[in-house]
Parts: sequence; C-alpha cells; structure tokens
Amino acid sequence: MAKQMLWRKSEKMTMQQMLSDMTLMAKGDSVKVCWLTGLSLSVYRDFIHGTAHPTRNAWAEMRYWYMSFLTNGREWMEERIEKRICKSLIFVESSRFQVQKDSLKDYLNEKPTHTEIEYDKMYPAFGKPTDKEFEDWRKEYKRFQLF
Repeated sequence: MAKQMLWRKSEKMTMQQMLSDMTLMAKGDSVKVCWLTGLSLSVYRDFIHGTAHPTRNAWAEMRYWYMSFLTNGREWMEERIEKRICKSLIFVESSRFQVQKDSLKDYLNEKPTHTEIEYDKMYPAFGKPTDKEFEDWRKEYKRFQLF
C-alpha cells in the first residue's frame, strides 16, 4: 500500500521535490543520494537548484528510486550503497543525458515511459491491484527466486 501511495504521489512531483525528500531522508547527505540514483553531483545540483529540467526517462527513474527509498528506509539505502561498485562516477559528467536540452519542453506532458506504464499497472490509482495482476507479478519474480 505504501508503494502504491508513493508511486501515485510522485506523479505530480518535480525532480527537485523528489531529490529534496530523498536528501532529507539521507540526513542531508547528497552524495549518498547520488550514489543511490546514479546521478553525478553536478547534475544533482542543477536539479536541486531548478536550473535544469530532467528528461522524461530520468524523471520516471527518479520516481522509482523515490518510491523504493521511502518505502524501504535508510538501512536499505545504506546496504544498497555498500554494494555499489563505481562510486567515483558521481564526479564524472556521465549523467548529463538525463538533462533536457530544450528547457521549454515540459517533461510531464511527454509520453509515459515503459517503466511508468508497468508501474502504473502494478500500482493503480484507485483501489488495489487485481488478483490476476498480482499473480502475474508473483510468477515473474518467482522465476528469479526472489519470492
């Protein structure tokens, strides 16, 4: 239920709002947020200050991290960061592809990404997911022995 609520809550949020919430949850440690989300520090700074606009893909991915981080908590984030291999990538401009070139385009009005469509089905706006959707989800994750 928490995941459904957070997924739907983030639908109207900006990248700046999501990153701010995640940074608060990480006790103000923006480096940890960058390690978790894969953003470089310079791109994080631009998003936080509102000087850059994300692409639709970057925004959708951030919705996923926002939902995961807030539902699983700080301990989950710490474990996830410990497993991260290339921590120095946050100093490289590798995530510039996540910034829109045309700042007049509104990423919220673009076509939803594949990830968004999947999660919208998994976490519908009203009520609970149907039993069939839940069974499909369970079968999919059972194959990977995660269930």
